Amino acid sequence: MNIPLYSLLAAGLLMTTAVGSTPQPNDRDWNFTVYLDDDPVGRHRFTLTETEAMRKLRSEARFTVKVLMIEAYRYAHESNENWQGDCLATIDARTDDNGDQSSVQGNARDGRFELKNGVRAETLPAC
Repeated sequence: MNIPLYSLLAAGLLMTTAVGSTPQPNDRDWNFTVYLDDDPVGRHRFTLTETEAMRKLRSEARFTVKVLMIEAYRYAHESNENWQGDCLATIDARTDDNGDQSSVQGNARDGRFELKNGVRAETLPAC
């Protein structure tokens, strides 16, 4: 079984809440400082915007792990999700996992959810 390095690092990371920015009236904001042992290695931020018709969730993560002052690992992730009720309507996500680039795009349409990752496309149930 091949376990990605980011999964192993994530298991060892301890996230604690950091001071957040001032959210907009309809926004909720969560900001985390990410630690590996006692050392801060990055941040992860979630912003939720709600309207009567939709919820929008934005996620941004940036981690850099240094060993002897040399960058040993870096991770960057951005995701935008739109939800209608409890159902995912769209997703657009991009990840740089230590130089390995990946992306996922998805849209609900015609009673199904079409998901693409740049290489493969898959059709799933709508919700």
